[in-house]
Amino acid sequence: MCKILIVKNQDERLVYVFDYLKKQNVQVIMITNEDDFKSELIKRDVDAVILPVRGVSDQGEIDGTDIMLSKENLLLLQGKTLFSGLLNSQFNQMCKQVGVKFITYLDDDVAIKNNYITVEGVISHITNSSRRAILNSNTLVIGYGKLGQITASVFKELQSHVTVVARSQKDRIHAKISGFGAMSYNDLIYKIDRYDFIINTVPAHVIDEILLDKLSKTNVEIIDLASKPYGLNHELAKIKKVETTILKGVPGKIAPKTSGELIAINVVKFICGGDDDDSR
Repeated sequence: MCKILIVKNQDERLVYVFDYLKKQNVQVIMITNEDDFKSELIKRDVDAVILPVRGVSDQGEIDGTDIMLSKENLLLLQGKTLFSGLLNSQFNQMCKQVGVKFITYLDDDVAIKNNYITVEGVISHITNSSRRAILNSNTLVIGYGKLGQITASVFKELQSHVTVVARSQKDRIHAKISGFGAMSYNDLIYKIDRYDFIINTVPAHVIDEILLDKLSKTNVEIIDLASKPYGLNHELAKIKKVETTILKGVPGKIAPKTSGELIAINVVKFICGGDDDDSR
């Protein structure tokens, strides 16, 4: 029987990771503080430890907890597997030095499914807070990675007129073939004020003060899905009376059960040799 330790913070997804693993006859223990963390590692032969989605800081502090994964604590994990959502390259080096395998449970399959959940959250936000429908709207999607592509596709299916902003010519050609409008970042200054919704997926200030000045004369809403530093200075946008919303951690907020089970299925696949259950 697999033995797995879950480090719990405020993320509700971890509760559903726990529930799913229990149903799979995995011996699973949930802890929230450093004392319990150490004592469980000392007395139990765990196969793996699951960390919160945001993982650890450069200093080894587990997100949303008081637990420090110091070298001393990492030595207790020697030969074990440490799972996290986000990987930290500096911390990964520490793990390698003491013989701990540090891998992500957010592989491509889980990430894509989470992106669909994120877009569900965007639609829910617009439905509940906007005075205009997605139908026949003009939507600008900034960034053409996985999340940008899924956002553009779903909004197109909802009959929005979608344009994407992509850095590479190859991505812009792909976007046009997929039925979207496409432009480069250099085109934003000429066209950014034409849209009802702007959905940003790029974690860099691609919407600068000059662009905010143009948007201040419109009724656009910017929905920012990027991680820090986000796609713009939201405080500056507020001063300029540009409506913005930061939607972060959407899967854990609107669908913690689904998202948590996706994580758990992946962990079982890696550690216990289980098959990914695509029926869920």
